[in-house]
Amino acid sequence: MARRIARPVDPQARRRAVIRSIAAGCGGTAGLLLLVALVGYAKLTAKPPQPKEAEVAGASLPSQGVSLGQQVQDISRRASSGQAVPFQLELSSADINANLGPVLQRQGLEDIQIYLGDGTAVAQGRAELSGRKLWTTLRVKPSVANGKARFEVVEATIGTVPMPNSLRQKVQEEIDEAIAKDPMLGQSVWLSDLQIRGGKMYVQGTTTGRK
Repeated sequence: MARRIARPVDPQARRRAVIRSIAAGCGGTAGLLLLVALVGYAKLTAKPPQPKEAEVAGASLPSQGVSLGQQVQDISRRASSGQAVPFQLELSSADINANLGPVLQRQGLEDIQIYLGDGTAVAQGRAELSGRKLWTTLRVKPSVANGKARFEVVEATIGTVPMPNSLRQKVQEEIDEAIAKDPMLGQSVWLSDLQIRGGKMYVQGTTTGRK
């Protein structure tokens, strides 16, 4: 009796066969479309992995000395009195989460966490989109232009899916508007430098006295 030699299995053919069998079991084309929709939904609702910035932020030490809140109050006091005084701020991820986290929670965000890395920062939490709380991740890059801070959204995802460009643009506009209204980042100060490195944010500028 002649010995039969097994043919090598083509991985692509195997995947196609599996998809066809699932589609047949789910009712043909309609079932396959449902499967694709379920996979897409799973990606939208999935909790994203921890960003690379988290490791850098975790390795950085908390800022020492006067608390961030006290530093901001001091700078605001100088600005409101019309004094043009240089200032420097060194902020850790813990500083920003302690001061900005509660503000963002009052705006409807949940489980918000901000990580400072090297050159970029990431905000990750659950935001309400289309009536559901979905995990959202924003990666921003800081810069200074004409004495004003800007945080450019360089990456944005919902779950593990890239955020649509239209929604990403809307988020950028909301960030720009919030900065313009913030006395520490708007008209009350003139920024000369804004950097994120080694898990910390470094801010330099001068108070202007304008409200």
